[in-house]
Amino acid sequence: MDLVILDLNGVLCCTAHKRLYPGGELYRRKYLWRRPDTAAFLEWLFAHRRVAVWTSCEYQNANALVDLLFTPEQRVQLLFFWTRAECKLGPNFASYKPLARVWAAFPQYGAHNTRIVDDSPEKMVAPPECIVTVPTFSPHTTTTLLSLFSADCPESH
Repeated sequence: MDLVILDLNGVLCCTAHKRLYPGGELYRRKYLWRRPDTAAFLEWLFAHRRVAVWTSCEYQNANALVDLLFTPEQRVQLLFFWTRAECKLGPNFASYKPLARVWAAFPQYGAHNTRIVDDSPEKMVAPPECIVTVPTFSPHTTTTLLSLFSADCPESH
């Protein structure tokens, strides 16, 4: 089964220190807005792929986001949950996600069966065929994940 590695902020949700948009949920003194179809997309994804999370957030913030975005059943099914600690750090606090680290830890996966989904292509260190760049989500955008993956998600048509 193919592996899909998801980023959190900008892909599944948007977070901010201030209530910049209507609505939003308060978490850890920040506000969270979910991409409209996140629950449906995750339900489809867990039924058809192995799923992991790799975010450049610090563990405390990432853990809170995972608790809000994933069901308890989905959370225990995650192949891994990596945070900034597993990123390669560069100058000026830049963080990178080299897929070679994933493939070293999980040798059953490689370029032939791994996709990393992120809104920041500069963070991903991977062969181009493994990279899925999505538009950064904000409450002003209407792009859904199901529509971005419509070729793989027939239910979204």
